[in-house]
Amino acid sequence: MIELKDIEINKELRCLINLQKSTKSKDLYFQIFESIMSDKPRCIDCNNPIYYYDSSFSYSTKTNKVISTGKSFKSIKKVNGKEYSLKICQCCLEKKYIEYSNISNKGRIFNMLNKYSKYAYSINDEDYNIAKELSFGAGMSFDKCIKRHGIELGNKIWNEYCSKQSYTNSFEYYKETKGWTKEEWTSYNKSRASTLQNMIKRHGEIDGRKLWDNYCKRQAYTNNLEYFIEKYGNEKGILKFNNAYQKRYSNISQIVFNKLDEYFKEYKTYYATKNHEYVLACKNKTIFLDYFIKDLKVCVEFNGDAFHANPKIFKKDDHPHPFDKSITSNDIWNNDKNKIDLINKEHNISTIIIWESDVENLDYNKLVLEIKKYGKL
Repeated sequence: MIELKDIEINKELRCLINLQKSTKSKDLYFQIFESIMSDKPRCIDCNNPIYYYDSSFSYSTKTNKVISTGKSFKSIKKVNGKEYSLKICQCCLEKKYIEYSNISNKGRIFNMLNKYSKYAYSINDEDYNIAKELSFGAGMSFDKCIKRHGIELGNKIWNEYCSKQSYTNSFEYYKETKGWTKEEWTSYNKSRASTLQNMIKRHGEIDGRKLWDNYCKRQAYTNNLEYFIEKYGNEKGILKFNNAYQKRYSNISQIVFNKLDEYFKEYKTYYATKNHEYVLACKNKTIFLDYFIKDLKVCVEFNGDAFHANPKIFKKDDHPHPFDKSITSNDIWNNDKNKIDLINKEHNISTIIIWESDVENLDYNKLVLEIKKYGKL
């Protein structure tokens, strides 16, 4: 919050301030800015006033001073012992990083040192790199907990955090704290998701579709090994990629895929420990394929018995998922079926499933014949 002293407040200005504060109108913010702050610093890209979703004005009747709240040219970020003022408006930030507009908690993202704040505050590369290297950064991760607290305490804090996060995202939590029904909770989760329908609802038909296309492309790229190598360098990039995706797969699945890959040396194949899981941008979601033979357009999914509710073991009303006891076997089966149908419909890819409990007696020759049978050359 900053005070703009020596500004005469008349009735017209008070009305504008009250209206802008209630509507968060960018046009009204510009109008007020031009009338009382026209000589102040502007966005260095477009020369408009620096306006963000939380930018507004108010006034004090006691001191007769106009007060600017939220982000403005007066916003300061300290980096490597230096102070940087905000120099880029939200419009220009979204033009450079279109995915920023889809971030739900923009305030939290802006408080961290990242590519968005680096660009918005025009932080030089040297200060940014030094600060990133010396800082653990905001937010929670297993690595940060270990660095901050040591192995023993870090593990304890991380496990407690995961347990809390699991509960606060569960239906039980929302039922207890808000009195929600299962239908309300499901509807809320769907409304938060990055889907084509939600983006059209938020931004309109044309902009929504553009944002969705860019989101899909970005998701496909940032989940790619090449992205990590480009961002962090070869050695560090490969390490970070493996750390980021190590929980997407089980070790036994990679043993199976390594052996299976010996049969398909003449084809382009993808799986986690070889290069990376293949990423598909579908209409409503981004999908990762466990083992993908691109030339044959066949996907082999390795299903854990509990995570995917093996129908040979579980009944439809069972709750086998280790981390989400709110869903039944039937929910899991429907979700997996929808995924298989979606990639077949949108990308003409067939799916073959390997169950965890079948690995010990897996007939690879038979599996290879089945893959080639469904292959599309």
